[in-house]
Amino acid sequence: MLAVQHTNDAGIPDKMWQPPFVQFDTTMGEFIIELYWKHAPQTCRNFAELARRGYYNNTVFHRIIRDFMIQGGDPTGTGKGGLSIYGPTFKDEIHPELKHSGAGILSMANSGPDTNGSQFFITLAPTQWLDGKHAIFGRIHQGMNVIKRIGLVETDRNDRPMMTLKRNLPLVVILGSTGSGKTKLSLELAQRFDGEIIGADSMQIYKSLDISTAKATPEEQSVAPHHLIDILDPHETYTVTQYRNRALRVIQDVLDRNKLPIVVGGTNYYIEALLWKILVDNDEFVTTPGILPHNEHELPSEELHQKLKELDPKMANRLHPNNKRKILRALEIIYDKGKKVSDILAEQQSAQDASPSGGGLRFTNAIVLWLQCSQDILDDRLNKRVDSMVEQGLVNELLDFHHKYNLGSQPDYTKGIFQAIGFKEFHCYLMLSKEQQASDEGKEELAKAVEQLKLVTRRYAKKQKKWVTNRFLGRSDREVPPVYGLDTSDISKFEDNVTKIAEEIVTSYIEMKPCPHEPLPKISSRSIPNSLHETYTCSTCDRVFVGQLQWEAHLKSSRHRKRAAKKKSATPTS
Repeated sequence: MLAVQHTNDAGIPDKMWQPPFVQFDTTMGEFIIELYWKHAPQTCRNFAELARRGYYNNTVFHRIIRDFMIQGGDPTGTGKGGLSIYGPTFKDEIHPELKHSGAGILSMANSGPDTNGSQFFITLAPTQWLDGKHAIFGRIHQGMNVIKRIGLVETDRNDRPMMTLKRNLPLVVILGSTGSGKTKLSLELAQRFDGEIIGADSMQIYKSLDISTAKATPEEQSVAPHHLIDILDPHETYTVTQYRNRALRVIQDVLDRNKLPIVVGGTNYYIEALLWKILVDNDEFVTTPGILPHNEHELPSEELHQKLKELDPKMANRLHPNNKRKILRALEIIYDKGKKVSDILAEQQSAQDASPSGGGLRFTNAIVLWLQCSQDILDDRLNKRVDSMVEQGLVNELLDFHHKYNLGSQPDYTKGIFQAIGFKEFHCYLMLSKEQQASDEGKEELAKAVEQLKLVTRRYAKKQKKWVTNRFLGRSDREVPPVYGLDTSDISKFEDNVTKIAEEIVTSYIEMKPCPHEPLPKISSRSIPNSLHETYTCSTCDRVFVGQLQWEAHLKSSRHRKRAAKKKSATPTS
Protein backbone atom coordinates (compact mmCIF):
# COMPACT_ATOMS: atom_id res chain seq x y z
CA MET A 1 0.00 0.00 0.00
CA LEU A 2 3.04 2.29 0.23
CA ALA A 3 4.23 3.15 -3.26
CA VAL A 4 7.80 4.22 -3.94
CA GLN A 5 8.15 8.03 -3.93
CA HIS A 6 10.79 10.78 -4.24
CA THR A 7 12.54 12.05 -1.11
CA ASN A 8 14.77 15.06 -0.51
CA ASP A 9 18.38 14.90 0.62
CA ALA A 10 17.24 14.48 4.23
CA GLY A 11 15.20 11.42 3.27
CA ILE A 12 11.85 13.15 3.81
CA PRO A 13 9.16 12.21 1.23
CA ASP A 14 7.74 14.69 -1.24
CA LYS A 15 4.58 16.40 0.00
CA MET A 16 2.65 14.94 -2.93
CA TRP A 17 3.21 11.43 -1.54
CA GLN A 18 0.15 10.73 0.61
CA PRO A 19 -0.77 7.03 0.78
CA PRO A 20 -4.27 6.83 2.29
CA PHE A 21 -3.70 3.52 4.07
CA VAL A 22 -0.95 1.62 5.88
CA GLN A 23 -1.25 -2.13 6.44
CA PHE A 24 0.29 -3.86 9.46
CA ASP A 25 0.81 -7.62 9.41
CA THR A 26 1.08 -8.86 13.00
CA THR A 27 1.38 -12.30 14.53
CA MET A 28 -2.26 -12.02 15.53
CA GLY A 29 -3.52 -10.96 12.13
CA GLU A 30 -3.48 -7.91 9.89
CA PHE A 31 -5.07 -4.51 10.35
CA ILE A 32 -5.25 -1.47 8.07
CA ILE A 33 -4.90 2.15 9.18
CA GLU A 34 -6.53 5.09 7.43
CA LEU A 35 -4.39 8.24 7.68
CA TYR A 36 -5.80 11.75 8.23
CA TRP A 37 -3.53 13.68 5.85
CA LYS A 38 -5.82 16.71 5.81
CA HIS A 39 -5.65 17.16 9.58
CA ALA A 40 -2.08 16.05 10.43
CA PRO A 41 0.11 15.92 7.29
CA GLN A 42 3.50 16.00 9.05
CA THR A 43 2.51 13.24 11.46
CA CYS A 44 1.05 11.08 8.68
CA ARG A 45 4.17 11.53 6.57
CA ASN A 46 6.38 10.50 9.49
CA PHE A 47 4.31 7.39 10.18
CA ALA A 48 3.94 6.30 6.54
CA GLU A 49 7.63 6.79 5.75
CA LEU A 50 8.76 4.88 8.84
CA ALA A 51 6.47 2.04 7.79
CA ARG A 52 7.79 2.14 4.22
CA ARG A 53 11.39 1.99 5.45
CA GLY A 54 10.60 -1.08 7.54
CA TYR A 55 11.28 0.81 10.76
CA TYR A 56 8.34 -0.90 12.44
CA ASN A 57 9.27 -4.38 11.24
CA ASN A 58 9.56 -6.92 14.09
CA THR A 59 8.59 -4.37 16.73
CA VAL A 60 6.10 -5.26 19.47
CA PHE A 61 3.19 -3.62 21.19
CA HIS A 62 5.20 -3.08 24.34
CA ARG A 63 2.45 -1.51 26.44
CA ILE A 64 -1.08 -2.89 26.68
CA ILE A 65 -3.76 -1.56 29.02
CA ARG A 66 -7.09 -3.34 28.80
CA ASP A 67 -10.05 -1.13 27.83
CA PHE A 68 -7.64 1.78 27.27
CA MET A 69 -5.03 1.40 24.55
CA ILE A 70 -2.17 -0.58 22.97
CA GLN A 71 1.14 1.17 22.31
CA GLY A 72 3.90 0.30 19.85
CA GLY A 73 6.36 1.72 17.34
CA ASP A 74 9.50 1.49 19.51
CA PRO A 75 12.25 -0.59 17.86
CA THR A 76 13.87 -1.10 21.28
CA GLY A 77 10.66 -2.48 22.76
CA THR A 78 11.24 -0.54 25.98
CA GLY A 79 8.96 2.46 25.49
CA LYS A 80 12.00 4.75 25.60
CA GLY A 81 13.26 4.54 22.01
CA GLY A 82 12.27 5.56 18.53
CA LEU A 83 13.12 8.50 16.26
CA SER A 84 11.08 10.43 13.72
CA ILE A 85 12.06 11.00 10.09
CA TYR A 86 12.60 14.69 10.96
CA GLY A 87 15.11 14.03 13.73
CA PRO A 88 14.73 12.88 17.34
CA THR A 89 11.31 14.54 17.76
CA PHE A 90 8.84 16.83 15.98
CA LYS A 91 6.01 19.14 16.99
CA ASP A 92 2.40 18.22 17.77
CA GLU A 93 -0.30 18.54 15.10
CA ILE A 94 -3.39 18.69 17.28
CA HIS A 95 -6.57 19.42 15.31
CA PRO A 96 -9.63 20.65 17.24
CA GLU A 97 -12.04 18.53 15.16
CA LEU A 98 -10.38 15.24 16.11
CA LYS A 99 -11.28 13.64 19.43
CA HIS A 100 -10.46 10.40 21.25
CA SER A 101 -14.15 9.51 21.07
CA GLY A 102 -13.99 5.72 20.81
CA ALA A 103 -11.98 2.61 20.02
CA GLY A 104 -9.65 2.46 17.03
CA ILE A 105 -8.25 6.02 17.18
CA LEU A 106 -4.57 6.31 16.15
CA SER A 107 -2.50 8.89 18.06
CA MET A 108 1.12 9.75 18.69
CA ALA A 109 2.63 8.69 22.02
CA ASN A 110 4.80 11.33 23.68
CA SER A 111 6.49 12.32 26.92
CA GLY A 112 5.10 15.86 26.81
CA PRO A 113 4.31 18.62 24.30
CA ASP A 114 6.20 18.46 20.97
CA THR A 115 8.09 15.23 21.79
CA ASN A 116 6.76 13.02 19.01
CA GLY A 117 9.05 10.33 17.63
CA SER A 118 8.05 6.95 16.20
CA GLN A 119 5.79 5.60 18.94
CA PHE A 120 2.02 5.54 18.55
CA PHE A 121 -0.99 4.11 20.32
CA ILE A 122 -4.43 2.83 19.32
CA THR A 123 -7.38 3.33 21.64
CA LEU A 124 -9.57 0.48 22.89
CA ALA A 125 -12.30 2.76 24.26
CA PRO A 126 -13.21 6.48 24.51
CA THR A 127 -10.32 8.40 26.12
CA GLN A 128 -11.44 12.03 26.06
CA TRP A 129 -8.90 13.09 28.71
CA LEU A 130 -6.20 12.68 26.06
CA ASP A 131 -7.77 15.30 23.77
CA GLY A 132 -5.39 18.20 23.17
CA LYS A 133 -2.42 16.25 24.55
CA HIS A 134 -1.77 13.72 21.78
CA ALA A 135 -1.91 14.22 18.02
CA ILE A 136 -4.62 12.14 16.35
CA PHE A 137 -3.63 11.22 12.79
CA GLY A 138 -5.70 8.19 11.77
CA ARG A 139 -8.05 5.37 12.66
CA ILE A 140 -8.42 1.63 12.21
CA HIS A 141 -9.98 1.11 8.79
CA GLN A 142 -10.03 -2.69 8.91
CA GLY A 143 -9.04 -5.32 11.50
CA MET A 144 -10.44 -3.90 14.74
CA ASN A 145 -10.96 -7.48 15.89
CA VAL A 146 -7.18 -7.94 15.79
CA ILE A 147 -6.66 -4.78 17.87
CA LYS A 148 -9.17 -6.03 20.44
CA ARG A 149 -7.41 -9.40 20.68
CA ILE A 150 -4.08 -7.71 21.28
CA GLY A 151 -5.76 -5.62 23.96
CA LEU A 152 -6.77 -8.80 25.84
CA VAL A 153 -3.25 -10.19 26.17
CA GLU A 154 -2.17 -10.81 29.77
CA THR A 155 0.32 -8.21 31.05
CA ASP A 156 2.60 -7.70 34.04
CA ARG A 157 2.44 -4.87 36.60
CA ASN A 158 4.23 -2.59 34.11
CA ASP A 159 1.60 -3.20 31.41
CA ARG A 160 4.06 -5.24 29.34
CA PRO A 161 2.73 -8.37 27.61
CA MET A 162 3.73 -11.54 29.43
CA MET A 163 3.85 -13.58 26.22
CA THR A 164 5.01 -13.18 22.67
CA LEU A 165 1.97 -12.27 20.63
CA LYS A 166 1.15 -15.02 18.16
CA ARG A 167 -1.21 -15.55 15.31
CA ASN A 168 -4.55 -17.12 16.10
CA LEU A 169 -3.60 -20.35 14.38
CA PRO A 170 -6.13 -23.12 13.92
CA LEU A 171 -5.32 -26.81 13.62
CA VAL A 172 -6.03 -27.64 9.99
CA VAL A 173 -6.98 -31.26 9.29
CA ILE A 174 -7.15 -32.45 5.68
CA LEU A 175 -9.26 -35.56 5.15
CA GLY A 176 -10.29 -37.43 2.06
CA SER A 177 -10.20 -40.76 0.32
CA THR A 178 -6.91 -42.04 -0.97
CA GLY A 179 -6.20 -40.35 -4.29
CA SER A 180 -8.33 -37.27 -3.57
CA GLY A 181 -5.45 -34.75 -3.53
CA LYS A 182 -4.61 -34.41 0.17
CA THR A 183 -0.87 -34.11 -0.42
CA LYS A 184 -1.31 -31.44 -3.11
CA LEU A 185 -3.54 -29.27 -0.92
CA SER A 186 -1.36 -29.67 2.17
CA LEU A 187 1.71 -28.44 0.28
CA GLU A 188 -0.13 -25.43 -1.12
CA LEU A 189 -1.50 -24.44 2.30
CA ALA A 190 1.90 -24.93 3.92
CA GLN A 191 3.47 -22.56 1.39
CA ARG A 192 0.68 -20.00 1.70
CA PHE A 193 0.51 -19.88 5.51
CA ASP A 194 4.04 -20.84 6.58
CA GLY A 195 2.82 -24.22 7.77
CA GLU A 196 4.26 -27.60 8.65
CA ILE A 197 2.73 -30.95 7.76
CA ILE A 198 2.02 -33.66 10.32
CA GLY A 199 1.36 -37.10 8.87
CA ALA A 200 -1.55 -39.13 10.23
CA ASP A 201 -1.08 -42.31 8.23
CA SER A 202 -0.30 -45.53 10.10
CA MET A 203 1.64 -46.92 7.13
CA GLN A 204 3.55 -43.83 6.00
CA ILE A 205 4.97 -43.61 9.51
CA TYR A 206 7.17 -46.61 8.61
CA LYS A 207 10.40 -46.48 6.65
CA SER A 208 10.52 -48.05 3.17
CA LEU A 209 7.69 -48.81 0.72
CA ASP A 210 7.42 -45.22 -0.44
CA ILE A 211 5.47 -46.16 -3.57
CA SER A 212 3.00 -48.59 -1.98
CA THR A 213 2.17 -46.24 0.89
CA ALA A 214 1.91 -43.23 -1.49
CA LYS A 215 4.26 -41.00 0.49
CA ALA A 216 5.02 -37.48 -0.59
CA THR A 217 8.11 -37.55 -2.79
CA PRO A 218 11.42 -36.08 -1.55
CA GLU A 219 10.78 -33.10 -3.84
CA GLU A 220 7.34 -32.56 -2.31
CA GLN A 221 8.66 -32.96 1.23
CA SER A 222 11.27 -30.28 0.52
CA VAL A 223 8.47 -27.72 0.01
CA ALA A 224 7.56 -27.71 3.71
CA PRO A 225 8.71 -29.49 6.89
CA HIS A 226 7.08 -32.92 7.31
CA HIS A 227 6.64 -34.77 10.59
CA LEU A 228 5.82 -38.38 11.53
CA ILE A 229 6.79 -39.88 8.19
CA ASP A 230 9.56 -42.51 7.84
CA ILE A 231 10.27 -42.77 11.57
CA LEU A 232 9.73 -46.48 12.35
CA ASP A 233 11.38 -49.70 11.25
CA PRO A 234 9.05 -52.12 9.42
CA HIS A 235 8.75 -54.67 12.23
CA GLU A 236 8.01 -52.13 14.97
CA THR A 237 4.55 -51.98 16.46
CA TYR A 238 3.06 -48.58 17.13
CA THR A 239 -0.15 -48.02 19.04
CA VAL A 240 -2.54 -45.16 18.50
CA THR A 241 -1.63 -43.91 21.97
CA GLN A 242 2.03 -43.69 21.03
CA TYR A 243 1.13 -41.84 17.85
CA ARG A 244 -1.22 -39.45 19.65
CA ASN A 245 1.31 -38.54 22.33
CA ARG A 246 4.07 -37.92 19.82
CA ALA A 247 1.85 -36.03 17.38
CA LEU A 248 0.48 -33.75 20.10
CA ARG A 249 4.03 -32.78 21.05
CA VAL A 250 4.80 -32.01 17.40
CA ILE A 251 1.64 -29.91 17.01
CA GLN A 252 2.43 -27.93 20.15
CA ASP A 253 5.98 -27.32 18.96
CA VAL A 254 4.71 -26.09 15.58
CA LEU A 255 2.28 -23.72 17.29
CA ASP A 256 4.95 -22.50 19.71
CA ARG A 257 7.06 -21.51 16.70
CA ASN A 258 4.08 -19.62 15.27
CA LYS A 259 3.67 -21.98 12.34
CA LEU A 260 0.41 -23.42 11.02
CA PRO A 261 -0.02 -27.14 11.86
CA ILE A 262 -1.55 -29.09 8.97
CA VAL A 263 -2.55 -32.67 9.75
CA VAL A 264 -2.92 -34.84 6.66
CA GLY A 265 -5.07 -37.84 7.42
CA GLY A 266 -5.14 -41.31 6.09
CA THR A 267 -5.77 -43.36 9.22
CA ASN A 268 -9.12 -42.83 10.86
CA TYR A 269 -8.27 -43.65 14.46
CA TYR A 270 -5.12 -41.49 14.34
CA ILE A 271 -7.29 -38.48 13.45
CA GLU A 272 -9.82 -39.22 16.18
CA ALA A 273 -7.08 -39.62 18.77
CA LEU A 274 -5.79 -36.13 17.96
CA LEU A 275 -9.11 -34.32 17.76
CA TRP A 276 -10.92 -35.73 20.78
CA LYS A 277 -9.77 -35.95 24.37
CA ILE A 278 -10.87 -39.54 24.80
CA LEU A 279 -10.52 -42.19 22.17
CA VAL A 280 -12.68 -45.14 23.13
CA ASP A 281 -10.67 -47.93 21.57
CA ASN A 282 -8.67 -50.86 22.86
CA ASP A 283 -5.53 -49.35 21.34
CA GLU A 284 -5.81 -46.49 23.83
CA PHE A 285 -4.27 -48.59 26.59
CA VAL A 286 -0.57 -49.35 26.94
CA THR A 287 0.11 -52.87 28.16
CA THR A 288 3.18 -54.80 29.21
CA PRO A 289 4.87 -56.45 26.20
CA GLY A 290 4.38 -60.22 26.12
CA ILE A 291 1.57 -60.17 28.69
CA LEU A 292 -0.44 -62.80 26.79
CA PRO A 293 0.43 -66.50 27.14
CA HIS A 294 3.00 -67.40 24.50
CA ASN A 295 0.63 -69.38 22.28
CA GLU A 296 -2.48 -67.22 22.58
CA HIS A 297 -1.70 -65.15 19.48
CA GLU A 298 -1.80 -68.36 17.44
CA LEU A 299 -5.31 -69.36 18.49
CA PRO A 300 -8.16 -68.95 15.99
CA SER A 301 -10.16 -65.77 16.27
CA GLU A 302 -13.30 -67.65 17.34
CA GLU A 303 -11.52 -69.26 20.32
CA LEU A 304 -10.09 -65.92 21.41
CA HIS A 305 -13.53 -64.36 21.16
CA GLN A 306 -14.98 -67.13 23.35
CA LYS A 307 -12.22 -66.55 25.92
CA LEU A 308 -13.00 -62.82 25.92
CA LYS A 309 -16.69 -63.61 26.36
CA GLU A 310 -15.85 -65.54 29.53
CA LEU A 311 -13.70 -62.71 30.95
CA ASP A 312 -15.59 -59.64 29.73
CA PRO A 313 -18.98 -60.47 28.16
CA LYS A 314 -19.88 -56.83 27.50
CA MET A 315 -16.68 -56.19 25.56
CA ALA A 316 -17.01 -59.45 23.65
CA ASN A 317 -20.50 -58.43 22.62
CA ARG A 318 -19.09 -55.26 21.04
CA LEU A 319 -16.47 -56.97 18.89
CA HIS A 320 -16.92 -59.05 15.78
CA PRO A 321 -15.65 -62.63 16.33
CA ASN A 322 -13.31 -62.21 13.36
CA ASN A 323 -11.72 -58.98 14.62
CA LYS A 324 -8.69 -60.77 16.01
CA ARG A 325 -6.57 -57.66 16.54
CA LYS A 326 -9.06 -55.94 18.82
CA ILE A 327 -9.91 -59.16 20.64
CA LEU A 328 -6.22 -59.70 21.43
CA ARG A 329 -5.89 -56.10 22.60
CA ALA A 330 -8.86 -56.55 24.94
CA LEU A 331 -7.33 -59.71 26.40
CA GLU A 332 -3.97 -57.97 26.85
CA ILE A 333 -5.64 -55.17 28.80
CA ILE A 334 -7.54 -57.59 31.02
CA TYR A 335 -4.39 -59.60 31.82
CA ASP A 336 -2.25 -56.51 32.37
CA LYS A 337 -4.68 -54.23 34.23
CA GLY A 338 -6.66 -56.85 36.09
CA LYS A 339 -9.87 -55.07 35.05
CA LYS A 340 -12.49 -55.58 32.41
CA VAL A 341 -12.11 -53.34 29.38
CA SER A 342 -15.80 -52.52 29.54
CA ASP A 343 -15.32 -51.21 33.09
CA ILE A 344 -12.36 -49.06 32.04
CA LEU A 345 -14.34 -47.59 29.16
CA ALA A 346 -17.27 -46.88 31.47
CA GLU A 347 -14.93 -44.92 33.74
CA GLN A 348 -13.68 -42.93 30.76
CA GLN A 349 -17.18 -42.09 29.63
CA SER A 350 -18.09 -40.74 33.05
CA ALA A 351 -15.37 -38.10 32.69
CA GLN A 352 -16.21 -34.48 31.93
CA ASP A 353 -17.18 -33.77 28.29
CA ALA A 354 -17.40 -37.50 27.57
CA SER A 355 -20.02 -39.05 25.32
CA PRO A 356 -20.60 -42.57 24.00
CA SER A 357 -18.31 -41.65 21.10
CA GLY A 358 -15.52 -40.04 23.13
CA GLY A 359 -14.66 -36.83 24.96
CA GLY A 360 -14.79 -33.18 24.03
CA LEU A 361 -12.67 -31.57 21.35
CA ARG A 362 -9.00 -31.24 22.20
CA PHE A 363 -8.57 -28.20 19.91
CA THR A 364 -11.36 -25.65 20.04
CA ASN A 365 -10.21 -23.99 16.80
CA ALA A 366 -9.70 -27.10 14.67
CA ILE A 367 -11.11 -27.07 11.15
CA VAL A 368 -11.56 -30.02 8.81
CA LEU A 369 -11.13 -29.74 5.05
CA TRP A 370 -12.76 -32.77 3.44
CA LEU A 371 -11.71 -33.45 -0.14
CA GLN A 372 -14.66 -35.02 -1.92
CA CYS A 373 -14.93 -36.60 -5.33
CA SER A 374 -17.59 -38.26 -7.44
CA GLN A 375 -17.29 -42.01 -6.82
CA ASP A 376 -17.11 -42.95 -10.52
CA ILE A 377 -14.37 -40.39 -11.12
CA LEU A 378 -12.50 -41.47 -7.98
CA ASP A 379 -12.68 -45.15 -8.94
CA ASP A 380 -11.20 -44.40 -12.35
CA ARG A 381 -8.56 -42.17 -10.75
CA LEU A 382 -7.59 -44.93 -8.31
CA ASN A 383 -7.30 -47.52 -11.07
CA LYS A 384 -4.97 -45.23 -12.98
CA ARG A 385 -3.08 -44.49 -9.78
CA VAL A 386 -2.36 -48.18 -9.25
CA ASP A 387 -1.17 -48.47 -12.86
CA SER A 388 1.09 -45.47 -12.24
CA MET A 389 2.47 -47.07 -9.07
CA VAL A 390 3.31 -50.21 -11.05
CA GLU A 391 5.09 -48.06 -13.66
CA GLN A 392 7.04 -46.31 -10.88
CA GLY A 393 8.38 -49.63 -9.60
CA LEU A 394 5.81 -50.94 -7.14
CA VAL A 395 6.51 -54.60 -7.88
CA ASN A 396 10.27 -54.26 -7.50
CA GLU A 397 9.75 -52.31 -4.27
CA LEU A 398 7.62 -55.12 -2.85
CA LEU A 399 10.06 -57.79 -4.05
CA ASP A 400 13.06 -56.03 -2.53
CA PHE A 401 11.24 -55.57 0.74
CA HIS A 402 10.06 -59.18 0.74
CA HIS A 403 13.60 -60.48 0.23
CA LYS A 404 14.92 -58.23 2.96
CA TYR A 405 12.35 -58.97 5.65
CA ASN A 406 10.22 -62.00 4.75
CA LEU A 407 12.37 -64.44 2.80
CA GLY A 408 11.85 -67.92 4.22
CA SER A 409 9.05 -66.89 6.56
CA GLN A 410 5.33 -66.27 6.48
CA PRO A 411 4.63 -62.54 6.91
CA ASP A 412 2.20 -61.45 9.63
CA TYR A 413 -0.21 -59.12 7.86
CA THR A 414 -1.63 -57.85 11.17
CA LYS A 415 1.56 -56.16 12.34
CA GLY A 416 3.63 -53.13 11.37
CA ILE A 417 3.93 -52.06 7.79
CA PHE A 418 2.82 -55.49 6.59
CA GLN A 419 -0.75 -54.24 7.12
CA ALA A 420 -0.28 -51.86 4.19
CA ILE A 421 -2.46 -52.31 1.15
CA GLY A 422 -0.37 -54.21 -1.40
CA PHE A 423 1.32 -56.91 0.65
CA LYS A 424 -1.61 -59.28 1.03
CA GLU A 425 -2.70 -58.70 -2.55
CA PHE A 426 0.76 -59.61 -3.92
CA HIS A 427 1.42 -62.42 -1.43
CA CYS A 428 1.06 -65.33 -3.87
CA TYR A 429 3.26 -63.62 -6.44
CA LEU A 430 5.93 -62.70 -3.89
CA MET A 431 6.14 -66.31 -2.68
CA LEU A 432 7.02 -67.55 -6.18
CA SER A 433 10.61 -68.18 -7.21
CA LYS A 434 12.24 -65.92 -9.80
CA GLU A 435 11.72 -68.57 -12.46
CA GLN A 436 8.06 -68.95 -11.55
CA GLN A 437 7.54 -65.19 -11.55
CA ALA A 438 8.93 -64.99 -15.07
CA SER A 439 6.65 -67.77 -16.33
CA ASP A 440 3.22 -67.29 -17.89
CA GLU A 441 1.69 -68.52 -14.64
CA GLY A 442 3.69 -65.92 -12.71
CA LYS A 443 2.66 -63.13 -15.06
CA GLU A 444 -0.96 -64.18 -14.68
CA GLU A 445 -0.55 -64.14 -10.89
CA LEU A 446 0.94 -60.64 -11.10
CA ALA A 447 -1.97 -59.40 -13.21
CA LYS A 448 -4.40 -60.83 -10.65
CA ALA A 449 -2.51 -59.05 -7.86
CA VAL A 450 -2.69 -55.71 -9.67
CA GLU A 451 -6.43 -56.07 -10.22
CA GLN A 452 -6.93 -57.12 -6.62
CA LEU A 453 -4.96 -54.08 -5.46
CA LYS A 454 -7.25 -51.84 -7.52
CA LEU A 455 -10.31 -53.47 -5.97
CA VAL A 456 -9.02 -53.18 -2.41
CA THR A 457 -7.96 -49.55 -2.96
CA ARG A 458 -11.42 -48.63 -4.26
CA ARG A 459 -13.05 -50.36 -1.30
CA TYR A 460 -10.76 -48.57 1.13
CA ALA A 461 -11.61 -45.20 -0.43
CA LYS A 462 -15.32 -45.90 0.09
CA LYS A 463 -14.61 -46.91 3.68
CA GLN A 464 -12.77 -43.62 4.30
CA LYS A 465 -15.68 -41.64 2.84
CA LYS A 466 -18.16 -43.52 5.01
CA TRP A 467 -16.04 -42.89 8.11
CA VAL A 468 -16.00 -39.11 7.62
CA THR A 469 -19.75 -39.08 7.00
CA ASN A 470 -20.51 -41.17 10.06
CA ARG A 471 -18.00 -39.82 12.56
CA PHE A 472 -18.12 -36.12 11.69
CA LEU A 473 -21.45 -35.37 10.04
CA GLY A 474 -23.68 -38.05 11.54
CA ARG A 475 -22.92 -37.56 15.22
CA SER A 476 -25.34 -35.80 17.52
CA ASP A 477 -23.77 -37.22 20.69
CA ARG A 478 -20.49 -35.31 20.62
CA GLU A 479 -18.92 -32.02 19.66
CA VAL A 480 -17.30 -32.02 16.23
CA PRO A 481 -15.17 -29.41 14.44
CA PRO A 482 -16.60 -27.64 11.38
CA VAL A 483 -16.18 -29.72 8.23
CA TYR A 484 -15.82 -27.92 4.89
CA GLY A 485 -16.37 -29.91 1.71
CA LEU A 486 -14.07 -29.28 -1.25
CA ASP A 487 -14.88 -30.87 -4.62
CA THR A 488 -11.85 -32.43 -6.32
CA SER A 489 -13.77 -34.18 -9.09
CA ASP A 490 -12.40 -31.88 -11.82
CA ILE A 491 -8.65 -31.90 -11.32
CA SER A 492 -8.25 -29.12 -13.92
CA LYS A 493 -10.19 -26.80 -11.57
CA PHE A 494 -8.31 -27.76 -8.41
CA GLU A 495 -7.01 -24.22 -7.97
CA ASP A 496 -10.49 -22.64 -8.04
CA ASN A 497 -12.56 -25.39 -6.45
CA VAL A 498 -10.12 -26.47 -3.76
CA THR A 499 -7.04 -24.34 -3.13
CA LYS A 500 -8.61 -20.87 -3.22
CA ILE A 501 -11.58 -21.90 -1.10
CA ALA A 502 -9.34 -23.65 1.43
CA GLU A 503 -7.13 -20.55 1.67
CA GLU A 504 -10.18 -18.33 2.27
CA ILE A 505 -11.40 -20.65 5.02
CA VAL A 506 -8.04 -20.82 6.80
CA THR A 507 -7.52 -17.05 6.46
CA SER A 508 -10.88 -16.34 8.09
CA TYR A 509 -9.95 -18.46 11.11
CA ILE A 510 -6.52 -16.89 11.48
CA GLU A 511 -7.95 -13.37 11.27
CA MET A 512 -11.01 -14.28 13.37
CA LYS A 513 -13.39 -13.07 10.69
CA PRO A 514 -16.67 -14.64 9.53
CA CYS A 515 -15.91 -17.53 7.20
CA PRO A 516 -17.14 -16.83 3.65
CA HIS A 517 -18.02 -20.52 3.21
CA GLU A 518 -20.53 -22.65 5.10
CA PRO A 519 -19.47 -25.95 6.69
CA LEU A 520 -21.28 -29.10 5.65
CA PRO A 521 -24.58 -29.66 7.47
CA LYS A 522 -25.02 -32.45 9.98
CA ILE A 523 -26.70 -35.61 8.74
CA SER A 524 -29.62 -36.85 10.78
CA SER A 525 -29.01 -40.50 11.50
CA ARG A 526 -30.84 -42.64 13.99
CA SER A 527 -27.94 -45.00 14.47
CA ILE A 528 -24.39 -44.99 13.21
CA PRO A 529 -22.14 -47.92 14.13
CA ASN A 530 -19.09 -47.40 16.30
CA SER A 531 -16.93 -49.47 18.61
CA LEU A 532 -19.54 -49.34 21.39
CA HIS A 533 -22.46 -50.83 19.45
CA GLU A 534 -23.40 -54.39 20.19
CA THR A 535 -22.96 -57.29 17.81
CA TYR A 536 -25.95 -59.07 16.33
CA THR A 537 -25.99 -62.69 15.17
CA CYS A 538 -28.28 -63.83 12.40
CA SER A 539 -28.96 -67.53 12.97
CA THR A 540 -30.74 -67.73 9.63
CA CYS A 541 -27.71 -66.60 7.62
CA ASP A 542 -25.04 -67.60 10.18
CA ARG A 543 -23.48 -64.13 10.11
CA VAL A 544 -22.43 -61.57 12.74
CA PHE A 545 -23.00 -57.82 12.38
CA VAL A 546 -21.55 -54.92 14.36
CA GLY A 547 -23.95 -52.07 15.03
CA GLN A 548 -27.68 -51.63 14.74
CA LEU A 549 -27.44 -49.96 11.34
CA GLN A 550 -25.72 -52.95 9.72
CA TRP A 551 -28.08 -55.32 11.49
CA GLU A 552 -31.24 -53.58 10.29
CA ALA A 553 -29.87 -53.28 6.77
CA HIS A 554 -29.23 -57.03 6.75
CA LEU A 555 -32.75 -57.84 7.98
CA LYS A 556 -34.16 -55.82 5.07
CA SER A 557 -31.88 -57.43 2.48
CA SER A 558 -33.40 -59.72 -0.14
CA ARG A 559 -30.83 -62.40 0.68
CA HIS A 560 -31.94 -62.60 4.30
CA ARG A 561 -35.63 -62.50 3.46
CA LYS A 562 -35.27 -65.32 0.94
CA ARG A 563 -33.37 -67.50 3.40
CA ALA A 564 -35.83 -66.74 6.19
CA ALA A 565 -38.78 -67.62 3.93
CA LYS A 566 -37.09 -70.82 2.80
CA LYS A 567 -36.32 -71.80 6.38
CA LYS A 568 -39.89 -71.07 7.44
CA SER A 569 -41.36 -73.17 4.63
CA ALA A 570 -39.08 -76.05 5.59
CA THR A 571 -40.14 -75.96 9.24
CA PRO A 572 -42.66 -78.73 10.06
CA THR A 573 -45.95 -77.60 11.54
CA SER A 574 -48.26 -79.52 13.83
